Amino acid sequence: MEQTYDNIVTSLLCILEPRPLNQLGMPNYCRSILTVLAQIKQRLQLIETYYADELKYWEIGEEF
Repeated sequence: MEQTYDNIVTSLLCILEPRPLNQLGMPNYCRSILTVLAQIKQRLQLIETYYADELKYWEIGEEF
């Protein structure tokens, strides 16, 4: 779990890169941010499904 958290934090650090000073670099900059956010969303969904499966295993029956 800690490794997943570290991966997400490291990915989010890519978003903190300064934006380009000219308009020509903005499309690539926006694409890179959207790519990072999509990867983080996938990781969070994997975590959610993992814990949902664990809840079923322990028969708690609670949902997120």
